[in-house]
Amino acid sequence: MSATTTTHPAVRTGSLPRLARLAWQEARPSVQVIFLLRFLTGAVLAAAGGWLVTWSAAAGVACWCCVVAAIYLHNGATDVTEDRGNGSERPVASGRLPAGTAAAWARGLAVTGVIAGLAAPAPVAALALFMLGLGWAYSSGPRPMKRTVAGFLVVVITGGGLTYAAGAAAGGGTVTAELVFCGLAMSLWMGIAGSTKDLSDVCGDRQAGRRTLPVLLGPARCRLVMAASVLSIGAGSVTVSLAWLPRLLPMAAVLLLGSALVAVLLTRLPADGDRRRRRHPYRAFMITQYCAHLVILAEVTLGRA
Repeated sequence: MSATTTTHPAVRTGSLPRLARLAWQEARPSVQVIFLLRFLTGAVLAAAGGWLVTWSAAAGVACWCCVVAAIYLHNGATDVTEDRGNGSERPVASGRLPAGTAAAWARGLAVTGVIAGLAAPAPVAALALFMLGLGWAYSSGPRPMKRTVAGFLVVVITGGGLTYAAGAAAGGGTVTAELVFCGLAMSLWMGIAGSTKDLSDVCGDRQAGRRTLPVLLGPARCRLVMAASVLSIGAGSVTVSLAWLPRLLPMAAVLLLGSALVAVLLTRLPADGDRRRRRHPYRAFMITQYCAHLVILAEVTLGRA
């Protein structure tokens, strides 16, 4: 069934466990987990003497998890037009979770996150408020930043940087060259390689008035621009690691391999491929960042053992 002919059942309410499960699905579990890995990576890279799990650090983790979930739930509640135009099967777009309920869960998680942040080291709560403001500006307001390429890149890259900074603050560490490089490289990866998601969402994005790169350039030219951009991140990361930060070379190597895979998938996408196939570059992007963070965490943890 095409995206334009998909029907959506009447929204049904349900028990609290069912609503919680649907809210979790709407918040995109794979995205929630990668934000947790970013946070933990920031903590371990900043803690030169080893990161100790304390109550305040745990509060920082809880704070950030709640804040990120709130942002993505709010986004789901405001993306109904484009999600349905793209044939999304997420709970709000498919009618299984009321948009108002998703928004209410988002507000509750935002408040919970800020309260948890008060029990974390001082900078965490402030960074959480900044992150919430950024998430609101992305999805809401008179000119949501999600509607333009520049707005998307600013929010996503800044949100990545805030996550690494919050992790470092929660761990009580200091800013290191490795933390700055990792945060910058992976945040650029989030923004530039993460934009490959837009290739599968052209129909709904155009309906909603979003001016994404595929909408502006057309899919063919957009894929070439994206391929060149992701390769530059991979090559640049390896170059910097070889010259100054050899301990992060494994991470950079993962980025280089991942960027090559994403570029190959981008150049081989058929113009008329189905939505599932058009998401292959995005899936490669996600797998790459999972592997990169796990490599960093393993490298740092084993190196301090």
